[in-house]
Amino acid sequence: MQPAHDSGSRQEIEMSTLSKFQVSANGTVFGTNDAATEQEARDLCAQDAGYKSEADMEAQLEQPSELVAEVSHQQPNGEIK
Repeated sequence: MQPAHDSGSRQEIEMSTLSKFQVSANGTVFGTNDAATEQEARDLCAQDAGYKSEADMEAQLEQPSELVAEVSHQQPNGEIK
């Protein structure tokens, strides 16, 4: 028996809601992350640095995070703006 509707795989749905975020702090760009939200992008950046999340990074460093995540726009030549 087929389901009443086929909404696509979970992965397809998740991929369709992701944006590319450029994450930086104090003018230094750490890279780009595909994420659903700015917070998720900052968490992924903190994970790349060895923390569990941005909140974990703040707790371990005992100071507020200065990470900024902004939606980036990739140019045809591959450059991120």
